[in-house]
Formats: sequence, C-alpha cells, structure tokens
Amino acid sequence: MSEPAHHLDLRYEPSGYRYYLAGRPVHAGDLVEHFSAAAGWQVGSFEWSYDPNRPPSLMFDETRGVLLRDDDQLRWL
Repeated sequence: MSEPAHHLDLRYEPSGYRYYLAGRPVHAGDLVEHFSAAAGWQVGSFEWSYDPNRPPSLMFDETRGVLLRDDDQLRWL
C-alpha cells in the first residue's frame, strides 16, 4: 500500500528554514513523489535554495522539473 499524499510544511528552526513532508525534514536531493492529474505520480529530486521567499522544486530528470506550490500533493517513496 502506498503512503498517503501530504503537503510541504515550511518551518523555522534555530539553523534556519526547512521544509517538512509528513513530519520528516526534506533535504536537497531527497527523492519524493509528486502527483499531477496529467502525469499521475512521478519521482523527483527535491531542490531548494533555502530562501523562504523562493519555492522549492522537484526535478524529474536533467531537463524536466516543477516549481512546488503549497497545495501540491507529495509523498515519500
């Protein structure tokens, strides 16, 4: 059975801002799945500049990715 979908949660910690997914911290390079109506679930690599004013992204391969929105559905592999 697959893990249910979650949304990213941006939190402030003493070391700075960090995104969490389903209560776990998300690190640059972590593999997560992203859902879109057009493509279904796709595995991508989480990327973020650590600037809370810029959205993180998910890279599906070297040329395809998506900027993540607050309402995007994600899950751990």
